[in-house]
Amino acid sequence: MTTPRLVARWLVDEEPESVALVEESLAFRSVTDASRRLILTTDGAGLADDRAVPFRLRHGFPQTLDGDLADAPFLLAVRVFAAEEDRDEFRRWLDEEHCARQVGIPGVRWYLGYEEDGPEHSFLNLWGLDDPTIADGAAWVQARDTEWWARLAHVPASADRDVYRRDEAI
Repeated sequence: MTTPRLVARWLVDEEPESVALVEESLAFRSVTDASRRLILTTDGAGLADDRAVPFRLRHGFPQTLDGDLADAPFLLAVRVFAAEEDRDEFRRWLDEEHCARQVGIPGVRWYLGYEEDGPEHSFLNLWGLDDPTIADGAAWVQARDTEWWARLAHVPASADRDVYRRDEAI
């Protein structure tokens, strides 16, 4: 499951057939907005597609992860853009505190943290969930809202956060 490279494509009002899918592609549809899709390719194929964003694996939790990206009924995908001066501290918070606390919530199966390759920079955080409401629940907020987070809450200059379910259509 812990693939070292991942290519992500966010599509709105487009069918997955509009991108160069390969056998290893997984398609997810937004729970809140059916026109939004997330396509993940674990083999790095399709980088010529201008919607393709390459990421490299930074951290996984638990570290003994096995299975695949489709083993949870729902996927929380959070893409965060952070200013260069905040990235190291934000990365440390994600890897040392945030992921373990969130995975400790019942119904959160795993966490995979990626960073974008190339001139742009973003963090892509993927969470395997049993239920789409977990990511907005009180337990999620309580686990996140620590003293460390209070110092970093300003960091996400912008973020794209959505819960997806596996799209069996492709």
